[in-house]
Amino acid sequence: RNIGRQNFSDAVETCKNSGGRLFEPRSETLSSLLQTFLSIGSSCSEKFAWIGIEDNKYASDNKPIEFRKQFYIGGFAVLYLTGDWYGTSKDTYPFLAVCELPLTNTECATVGTIFVEDSFTVSNNNTC
Repeated sequence: RNIGRQNFSDAVETCKNSGGRLFEPRSETLSSLLQTFLSIGSSCSEKFAWIGIEDNKYASDNKPIEFRKQFYIGGFAVLYLTGDWYGTSKDTYPFLAVCELPLTNTECATVGTIFVEDSFTVSNNNTC
């Protein structure tokens, strides 16, 4: 779900409170999915999107990342419109944020929502 422009910390918290997590591309396929979402579903001014990675660990569970793109070394991870990942030492930039939600929420209206995996714990299962 596109939650608009937010800083990293607010994006992580907003996604968590929605029962999901900030998008965590754990494969090339998922990274490409977010890139497509960014290029099709956003205005031309949206060139960067936060991804749920901080210092080579997933923001949702603090586990080491399983997949990385070539230019990401560390810091707060962002996906650029080209599909490349970069790291920044500042989490205060207002970049686009996209939540990924568990598949169990598919009975709700889901326009603009990305459902990928149901392997993470739902922290808050709000009704629609």
